[in-house]
Amino acid sequence: MRFFLGLFLLLHVSLSAYSDMDLDGVEDAYDKCPDTLFSDLVDEYGCTVRSLISAHHFDIIAGLSYKQHDEYTFQESDALSLLLQADYYYKNFSAQLALSSYSFDEESGLNDTTLTLSYKFSLLQALSLRLATTLIFPTYETGLDNEAIDYAGAGELIYIFEENTLFCGFSHTFVNDSDVDEIRYQDSNALSFGYGHYFSSKFYTSMAYYYSESIYKDIVSIQNASAYMYYSFTEHIFSTLGYSYGLSDSANDHYVGLRVGYYY
Repeated sequence: MRFFLGLFLLLHVSLSAYSDMDLDGVEDAYDKCPDTLFSDLVDEYGCTVRSLISAHHFDIIAGLSYKQHDEYTFQESDALSLLLQADYYYKNFSAQLALSSYSFDEESGLNDTTLTLSYKFSLLQALSLRLATTLIFPTYETGLDNEAIDYAGAGELIYIFEENTLFCGFSHTFVNDSDVDEIRYQDSNALSFGYGHYFSSKFYTSMAYYYSESIYKDIVSIQNASAYMYYSFTEHIFSTLGYSYGLSDSANDHYVGLRVGYYY
């Protein structure tokens, strides 16, 4: 009886003396990296050798949008659009494929499909530059037999201070469609700037101003003011809500878009 009681006390003291707060298999007294993630592989000193979390990430987004009155395109009335978007992220590189369909009056079809590749450069601790190039595939049929692949280049500066962001961007679109009768095309420049605020790691909002030359010659430039909101429900599920108000006759009077995404 004394033997079993002594063995119990010895095991109890030994187990009580052992502590491994980050659960990496290395006792805290000898752990030189005490806060490693549970998913990390560690060496005999408790320091990360390799992370099991992949640097590759994806998301898929579905959305619905409504725009009121677009006077200077072939869709001259209110329109409803459905969106499907897929994104790929690897460190500072990202790729995005977006396609959408429209419906107005008794007509429906596909909008142009876009493929965007971008890379973010860290200039300073709080300042970054994002460069992007976009291919615009003519899946929207105008009926004029003049559709061609257009492409665009863009740059955006982002400055982060505390929970706030300042951003401004510039883009140039090369329009390759051929002129038909009175419809004449031109390359266009666009400029935007705005302010954003992180209320928490799950909730972000921003406001922005957007200016763009029309791709149609002799048409007044597009100007609008917009508001944007991002909310993450879980680690994987998120949603965005966007609204813009037209400040020029060539812009949509109102635009509202709601999107829901899954990130993994």
